[in-house]
Amino acid sequence: MVHLILHGAVRERITYAFSPHASTVRFFGRGAIIGVSDIFLDEPQPSVVECLHETWTLAYPLDRIRMLAEGEAGLMRNLAQALATQLKANDRVYSLCRKSSAQRVASLLIELFEINGEDSRTWPDSNGDWHSCPVVVGPSQVDIADALMLSMASVENVLRGLRRIDILATEYRQFVFLDMQRLKEVATGDLTIDTTPKKK
Repeated sequence: MVHLILHGAVRERITYAFSPHASTVRFFGRGAIIGVSDIFLDEPQPSVVECLHETWTLAYPLDRIRMLAEGEAGLMRNLAQALATQLKANDRVYSLCRKSSAQRVASLLIELFEINGEDSRTWPDSNGDWHSCPVVVGPSQVDIADALMLSMASVENVLRGLRRIDILATEYRQFVFLDMQRLKEVATGDLTIDTTPKKK
């Protein structure tokens, strides 16, 4: 099946035949097509997709969508554009192995907000004044670590560094963006944060 996400977000974990223990984690939000690469492959890649919260999708049988695409150039072009968008996101967010862990986590958090963020969470600043802040709901720290191929300790150190200077607040499967501009500066490397491990 091929799924068009109408609302919400999902986590997809793709496994590989050459190594059953190897997998790739990616996040998708509204407008994304889950399984779009399978349309162009002879053998679809096995994957497990989990909704991160309330999610609506429109499902199409793979054979049916292939048949329609072969006869409709406009549909084939749209599917190719959807696949290209996913590949660009892979390069922009997930393939940053030469960047610092802080840059990689910050880039993914921004990507998660762009595909599934909400502007509906009120949060107090350091003076006790309440503000409406962007928020991402659903992914866990384990999801982020798996997607970026980082250790849980590395992710937690980055999140702690972001919390320490009031860029981010976190709750269970929630990431509240207190200062989006500075988070973007962390992602580009213009702002360095302290990611040293917590002292015991």
